Amino acid sequence: MVILYAKRVKHIFLLHFFIVLTSLLPIFAQELSESSENVDNQKAKVERKQEDNLQEETKSSPNKTLPWSFFFGVQAINYADTTISSQITNNFALNAMIGTEYMYEINPYVAIAPAFSFSVVHYGNSNHHVSPADLENRIATALFGVLDVPVLGVLPLGNWRLSLGGGISFLLRGAFRAVNVSGVTSDDVAEVNRALWAQGRFIAPSIQMRVAYTLESGWRIACFGKSIVPISNLWAKSNGKKMPFYDGLMTQFGITIFFPTEF
Repeated sequence: MVILYAKRVKHIFLLHFFIVLTSLLPIFAQELSESSENVDNQKAKVERKQEDNLQEETKSSPNKTLPWSFFFGVQAINYADTTISSQITNNFALNAMIGTEYMYEINPYVAIAPAFSFSVVHYGNSNHHVSPADLENRIATALFGVLDVPVLGVLPLGNWRLSLGGGISFLLRGAFRAVNVSGVTSDDVAEVNRALWAQGRFIAPSIQMRVAYTLESGWRIACFGKSIVPISNLWAKSNGKKMPFYDGLMTQFGITIFFPTEF
């Protein structure tokens, strides 16, 4: 009898325990759901805060380098030397140059960098072929400007930047009578100017490469090499003769200095 009573009590206890547990399950489920939502909300808040901090850091750390720059270097112009009428030899004129450039960055990997360089070049006229000349053979002196509009591919490597590209160059040259040279007429100078602008000699493609390093202060120093190829030699003639392809080939080497936004 006692055993039977104990079994009934046990069954009643288990029944009540099951009822209580069943009634508590929705509460536990709701708590777990709310806890999961709180974790997701906290995670979302952390991510938003990180994004806000990144944007704030970007705003508070603008580009420290100005797009304008100054450069200087040397300019070598190859030309066909016709001082000896029986043969044509390769020679070159070396001049100092200075210039300025504006670096417009489309994105971190592509930039347009129009530049203008200036130099002074002496010209001579040998057998009706106008070309650069040394001091002894000059008849005219030209103010030589090069307007170059290249598109550059940029490879950023930390503080280093490697750039490679090309574009179109406009050769803006105007000659006047050389100083301390006798026997030169205005017709001689006019012939030099005609040759510099005739048959498309004022436009040529260019290619260039540069390596730049940016300091933490915003100063940037770059070394560059540039070649301007006289494609007009494909069709142009001098005194009825075609000149070698290297005639007028120009190579520039220099150093570019970009200034910081704040000194």
